[in-house]
Parts: sequence; C-alpha cells; structure tokens
Amino acid sequence: MTNTKLLAIADLHGHPDHLDALLTRAAVDIPDLSVVTLGDYVDNGPDIPGLLDRLIQLQAERGDRFRCILGNHDLACLRALGFPGGAPDPQWYRRWSGRYWGWRGGSGSTARAYGASSAASLAERMPRAHQDFLRALPWFIDTGEFVFVHAGLQAGPVTPQLQALAEKRLPDDPLHLPPPIREKTLAKVSDPAWDRVVVSGHTKRPAERAGTLSHAPNFITPTRICLSGELDQTGVLYAVELPSRRIWRVDPDLTVTIRETP
Repeated sequence: MTNTKLLAIADLHGHPDHLDALLTRAAVDIPDLSVVTLGDYVDNGPDIPGLLDRLIQLQAERGDRFRCILGNHDLACLRALGFPGGAPDPQWYRRWSGRYWGWRGGSGSTARAYGASSAASLAERMPRAHQDFLRALPWFIDTGEFVFVHAGLQAGPVTPQLQALAEKRLPDDPLHLPPPIREKTLAKVSDPAWDRVVVSGHTKRPAERAGTLSHAPNFITPTRICLSGELDQTGVLYAVELPSRRIWRVDPDLTVTIRETP
C-alpha cells in the first residue's frame, strides 16, 4: 500500500450495500484512499454471495489498494470445506453451524445462502471463485506502522505472533481456531511496548467490554484500535481512517457519518 491514507473496515457479514455506501463516500472525501477489510465476510448477512463477488471485483480493480484479511467465520467455513487440504469435513460443518447465531434463527447462514445442507453440498454449490478467495486470504497485514488482524494480539513481542499467522498455523486441537482470529478477550489487549498499532474488528462493543468510554463503542489506545463488529446485529458498520483515526459509521439506512477521535 503506497498511499498514506487508509480505511480499515470492520466485519461485513454479507452486507455489500454498506460497503458500497462507505466506498462511495470515501471516493468523494479521499479519492486515493487504500482499504483493508478486517474479515468475517460469510454468515449472518442478507447477501453473502453478493459480498464475496464485490470483494473479488474490488481486489481485481484496485490491486494492493484494496486488501482483505481472514476472519473467524471465514476460517470456520474453510475448515468445513476441508482446509488446509482434504475432503469436506462434516465434523467442522456441525461445529460451525452450531456455534454462530446466524445459523440458529439469525439473519442468515452461509449454507442457506448457497442452498447447501452439508459440508459436501456446500463444497459443490459454493462457486470455486468464492472458495479460492477465502483460501487465499492472508491472516494479517503488516504495514510496518499498523498490523491488521481479525481479533487481536497478545501483549508481548509482535514478531513471533505474526510468524505463526504467516504460516497459517492451526491450533493442536483440530476443532479450535487461532486466538488472534477468534479470541474476543484480545479486543482490549493494548501493549504500550508494541512498535505498531494493532487494528481489528470481531468484537461487538469492545469499549464497553473494556470498561472505557475512550470512543464508545470502539476501543482506542495509542497502540490499539478495535472497531465494533456489530453490523450483523445492529445494522451499523464502523471503519477507521488512518493515520487520522477518524471513525466512519454507516447506519442501517446507509447514511455515512465521520467523527473525529477525541
């Protein structure tokens, strides 16, 4: 990413209209903006296939000015499809479908979006382009100034944590996901010794969980920014402009507002 201004966008969960509203406003305010989306594209939203199509299109059009990282919902989907290699995994499919509210009466599940009812049928019905997109996603992006990761990092040295993510290293327990991608308690971990700012989404209302009103509902410190990943439940999408730290918000009616960080 060669541009100095960047927009990091929280969990999109099958909402291409919110993404387009944000990008339309950004094109007016900051035409040369680079974008990072922070993961969780599948599950819970009204148009999962449409969002994946849009992300693939934007990557093709914008190259390294539009980059996406992996989220826990995306990795759960990949595990059900057999990631890192092998046949579709019925055990992971059951775990995926049992853990997330969109499968249990929420606003949508990925399988339902593709007319699938099992790991095997999802592998058949989900377009190869969508599967390839998810498989190719990096698990983090490090610009040297900012680290973008879905859930967060532990306190302490950043380099070994990023190395494990670069290797796409899975936990020893085959039914668990790596903590930097799924652990919500990392939302409020902020190490003043970090030499980069860690930016994530994933957790709904992280400032409230952390007991701070620093910029509710988003958690912000000198070395940490966690955007509230609540679009799938409240209809509100958050993003942060960097390096200014202005917070962008897209409401359910697709109105976009921008607020300076105190």
